[in-house]
Amino acid sequence: GGSPPRTRLMMEILKDLGFNSLRGDYPARWQIDMAHEMGLTYDVLAPFSVASTAEIFGRQDGPPLATARAVTRQFIARYQDSAGTLLWNSCNEIGEENIDFLLALHPVYRLHDPYQRPVHYANLYGQDLWQGQDVMAVNYYFSDTQKAADRQPLIRRSAAIAKKHGLPMIYTEFNSYHGAVPTTGVEAMDELFAWGVEEAGMAGGYFYMKGNSDRHPGVFDGGFNTHRIMNDAFHRAFDDAEITVKGVEGDVVMLAVRNKRPFTLRNIIFDLTVSGRTVDVPT
Repeated sequence: GGSPPRTRLMMEILKDLGFNSLRGDYPARWQIDMAHEMGLTYDVLAPFSVASTAEIFGRQDGPPLATARAVTRQFIARYQDSAGTLLWNSCNEIGEENIDFLLALHPVYRLHDPYQRPVHYANLYGQDLWQGQDVMAVNYYFSDTQKAADRQPLIRRSAAIAKKHGLPMIYTEFNSYHGAVPTTGVEAMDELFAWGVEEAGMAGGYFYMKGNSDRHPGVFDGGFNTHRIMNDAFHRAFDDAEITVKGVEGDVVMLAVRNKRPFTLRNIIFDLTVSGRTVDVPT
């Protein structure tokens, strides 16, 4: 967000759209505290990202795995007492000695995090690694020559691997690779996220990324303006219930509520607004 006021505005927009957690690359701690104050949580990413293990080891001064574990200890110490920290992202999209690297880092979190928060690795598209993780996390995109649904067979494969090893699965990243085109962002929400949660048994995920870029449609542009069709797509995906009007008889409106989740919805409250004005209705 760049500054506390802009960051708060950004978080307010995200929360209003239904987001409940943010993913950040070793973010400032005040951002995590602000998120927690607003009822949001954080998935924090350690400084091992988009590189091979050879690159990571090459920029370290000392025994490779021992030095990486020391960096991880410092990372944990920085964020362990932030109440908004929900998940540890041990590394993101790495190559070469992945499994050894993941298995070396995971025990550091178990030893040094007093709250035993879950650890995951953001799998580069199709890697399907589950080792060294409490939650299996995957990154999936579709390009300008594809539909989002074209990725579904691979995502099902990932979900089957996670299930085999008794792990929940989330998206650490998902979107289209079409640039800042909102219709493809809608497709990603409908055919990747909502489909993954409702059909493939996924536990949720993180939409990448918050602002429009030359590769991905974002939640908003540089002025924090959102797009209506994207707003609607977020609500379709995130809302726990779907409400439709079944009929009207005189001054009685009959509604149908469909529970979209595999759990019981309790304490349902109807808030009706007409032209921006809240209307009191008996239910």
